[in-house]
Amino acid sequence: MRLRNGLTTTELLAAIVIISILMSLLLMAVFAARESGRKISCSNNLRQVGVALSNYEATYRQFPRGNGSGFSFHVRLLPFLEESSRYNQIDFSTRAMEQISESWCTPPPRVIICPTDPFTNSDVNTYSTNYIGVSGGSPSPNHNGIIYGGSLLESRRIGSKDVSDGLSNTLAVTESAAYIEYSDGVASPNVTASTYKTPRSYDMPGELDTFAADCFATPTALSNLGPGLGSNWIHASLGITRINCVFPKQPRNCSNRGSMVDALLAPSSLHAGGVYGCMGDGSVQFINNEIEPAIWQALGTRNGGETLSLF
Repeated sequence: MRLRNGLTTTELLAAIVIISILMSLLLMAVFAARESGRKISCSNNLRQVGVALSNYEATYRQFPRGNGSGFSFHVRLLPFLEESSRYNQIDFSTRAMEQISESWCTPPPRVIICPTDPFTNSDVNTYSTNYIGVSGGSPSPNHNGIIYGGSLLESRRIGSKDVSDGLSNTLAVTESAAYIEYSDGVASPNVTASTYKTPRSYDMPGELDTFAADCFATPTALSNLGPGLGSNWIHASLGITRINCVFPKQPRNCSNRGSMVDALLAPSSLHAGGVYGCMGDGSVQFINNEIEPAIWQALGTRNGGETLSLF
C-alpha cells in the first residue's frame, strides 16, 4: 500500500475555505464585541449627563435652559460634569458664538460624545456633540419639553414639579450622529444629521403630512441649509443642540424653508436599530427606530397627559 505524504489539492482548498470562514466569524465576533463596548460607553456617557441634569435641577430648582445668550444646556451643565475649570473661563455677559474662538470651546467634553461615532472621536472634531436636548413633542414648538427653548421674555423655569407626565416618562436628551462638512461643502455620509431647506414653507401643524412627504421623498428639490444637529455643542438652537419630537426616524432633516422654528428634526446614531435616550429622572433607555410617532411625540412632552406603556 502506497502512503501519501501530504494533502491533495482538493483537501488543501477545502482547508483554506474552512480557515477563511473561521477567521471571518472570529473577526465578526471581535467587531461585535468592540461595538458592544462602545455602545455601553455611549450609554454610560449619557447616564452621566442625566445625573448632571438631576443635580442641576436639585441645585437650581429648574432644568438647564436650551437658550439664553445662545448658551446650550451642555454649557450650563459643565460644573456638574467635572468641567468647572472650563466653565469658569466663560464670559456670560457676551453671547456664546462671540466666544467661538476661545480655548474653552474646543475640543468638546468627552462626556458629550458617543464612542461609536468615528468623527466626534477624531482629532478633527472641534465642536460636535452626539447628545441633543428635547424641547417638546409636537410639530410646532410649544416648548412643552424638559429642555426649555422658548422666549427669554417668558422667564419660564421648568423644574421637576412641572413634569406632570412623570420624569421617567419624559425624554430630556437623545442622540444625533455627528454632522460633518468637508471643505468643498459636501456633507458627510451621516446625512441624517445635516439639515436641508425646502423650496416652500408649510403651515404647521396642518401641513405636516405634505411637509414630511416633500422632505423625505428626494433631496434633489432641496438645498443644503448647512450645519445640522450636534454641529456645535455650545450653541443653543433648534436644529443644533435641540429638537422637537415629531418623527423618530427620518431620511434627512428639513427646515421649513429655512426656519428652524417648526423644522422636521429626528435623532440618529451609528448604533444598529435605534438611539439612546436619557429620561428626566436620569435613566437611559434604548429607543427603537420603529417606535410609533405618536409615542415618540408623547415622550417629548412633559405635560401632555399621555399614558405610555413600555416602549
